[in-house]
Amino acid sequence: MADFKRHLDNAGGKGGKPAAPSTKNLTFVHLNRIFRFFAAAGYIPNNPIGPIRKPPRARRQPKWLSRNEQNALHREVRFRGDAREHAIVLTFLRMGLRVYELCDLQLTDLTMSDRKGIAYIRGKGDKDRELPISSELRTALQAYLDTRNDDSPYVFVSRRSPKCTERGI
Repeated sequence: MADFKRHLDNAGGKGGKPAAPSTKNLTFVHLNRIFRFFAAAGYIPNNPIGPIRKPPRARRQPKWLSRNEQNALHREVRFRGDAREHAIVLTFLRMGLRVYELCDLQLTDLTMSDRKGIAYIRGKGDKDRELPISSELRTALQAYLDTRNDDSPYVFVSRRSPKCTERGI
């Protein structure tokens, strides 16, 4: 087994390159199941995979927009989009919300004045957090809210629904 593990580490991937951690893990899961079956059926004395530890999988880091990409996106939406699109993009850029958090954001979750603003966000795992609202975002949100003429409790509405959907964003 150690020789096979070395092979995966050195040339077990595509084109003779080292195998990715996920490929190694999946390979050992399948081998473990086969050898466990053989050991249970009495074809081999024990499972040779047991003592080999699977390699840890690296956690992927989130991908961020660079400052230039953020500025280009903001500039494009500000000049080509409407007040709603501008407020949505700016909310994502300045507050870092998940899409479902933006869709679930209610008017009662926002506290805004001329000098400061706070958003109360219910996030992943029902964890609440308070996020500051920048003056730029407050201005964009207020401009969008001034264009609305409905009674929806949600900050962002769609044309046909009192609440925007993740798919619609």
